Amino acid sequence: MQWNIGRTLANISAEHPVQIVDARSNGRFRGTEPEPRPGMRGGHIPGSRSVPFSAVLMTDPETNVTVMKPEAEIRAVFEDAGAIVFDCTLSVQSLCECVCVC
Repeated sequence: MQWNIGRTLANISAEHPVQIVDARSNGRFRGTEPEPRPGMRGGHIPGSRSVPFSAVLMTDPETNVTVMKPEAEIRAVFEDAGAIVFDCTLSVQSLCECVCVC
């Protein structure tokens, strides 16, 4: 299910909001790194949590290739965040996390 701005704003003020997870880097989440697209405002959705997509990746020691972490480690990342809705502005980084959860 895809969320729009109206649903996101309603969630921010909800009594029991759905947890939104931001898959961008911590710097972009905090607004301390520039956004890659001109005109994009830095920072994050109020109440969201930062879980960079890199948190579900590792380098395979045998092949030196970036792969997803083992299921138990990925599960722990999202259990800690209480993740339900993923966001990254372009859906590329959040898709990586969404695939891990599914």
